[in-house]
Amino acid sequence: MKKIEKEARATYDDGAVDHLSGPEFRWMMIKDCCLFLQLVLYVLGGAQQLGYPPGHIIFSQKKNNRYRDITEWIEVIFFVGNQIPLIVLKELIKQSYFRNVIEKGKWEEPLDLCSTTLYQLLLLPAQETHDSTITA
Repeated sequence: MKKIEKEARATYDDGAVDHLSGPEFRWMMIKDCCLFLQLVLYVLGGAQQLGYPPGHIIFSQKKNNRYRDITEWIEVIFFVGNQIPLIVLKELIKQSYFRNVIEKGKWEEPLDLCSTTLYQLLLLPAQETHDSTITA
């Protein structure tokens, strides 16, 4: 995170994060982005691979009322001012927890625009990176 901090901070042009120290900013990015990545993988069909108990209040393996909430939470990230820096998401998805979730899943490209965008921006590149390290 420290390597990409300057670039991640630069995505906030209104000085919204200037008051945060380096460690505070990095910790915020880690918490926000890890939760967001889990939500994305859940919506893309990775409920079981995330490793939460079947009846978990948010990450239940059955689609429930929370599933609708989660899709709305994800869509909110697309609004200007709510975005999470893509560079941070791409860096964190390389971590072993997310690599394991992606490796265990059987992923299919979704039909809706929001999920398709996340699938193509985050999941496919992570799969390709993982596949290329295995064959190398």
